[in-house]
This record gives sequence, C-alpha cells and structure tokens, in this order.
Amino acid sequence: MQNSDSSQSSPQSGELVIETDRLILRPMAMSDVDDLLEYQSDPEIVRYIPWPESNRDDVIAHVNKSIAMHKESLAQDGDTIILVWALKELPEFAGRAGKVI
Repeated sequence: MQNSDSSQSSPQSGELVIETDRLILRPMAMSDVDDLLEYQSDPEIVRYIPWPESNRDDVIAHVNKSIAMHKESLAQDGDTIILVWALKELPEFAGRAGKVI
C-alpha cells in the first residue's frame, strides 16, 4: 500500500521511532488514512481482524483518536502506544500495532 503523498511520515523530534533492518515503526499520522482505509474497508481482510469494515469517516475518526491517545511511554494505567509499521526500502504502510497498560 502506498501513502497518498508517496512519502513516509517523518517523525517529529522526540517521537518514539523503532527501526529494524527492514521496518520503521512510528506513531500513526493523518497521512496513514488512505492506507488504513485500503484494508479496513475490504471485507475479505477485516474478517480476520477484530473490528468491522470501515468507511473513510470511520478511519479518520480512528486515526484522530489514535493520535490523541498515543504516548511516548507507558507510565500510567490507560497509557497507549500505537505504532505504524512501514517498510524501509519502500514507502509502504505494512500495518499497525498498539499496547495499552
């Protein structure tokens, strides 16, 4: 999947970013909406994930909520880290993961 602006979101100074040989894990950004919509609106894919099919408005609301909830560390009950996985060699969105304490 390709971001609509054909580039990866650049991390802001101080943002949590994890890099491996192949992946960059970074906080979710509004530029991820098109990539999220691509798989979250596909009934063949969402049958394997724990939420229903989504439309663009649903995905935008989810991204806004994820951005608002994201913390840089898990220090208190309810803190949440949500990271997007992107391939290093291609500006491709590969998925997302989160952790809540």
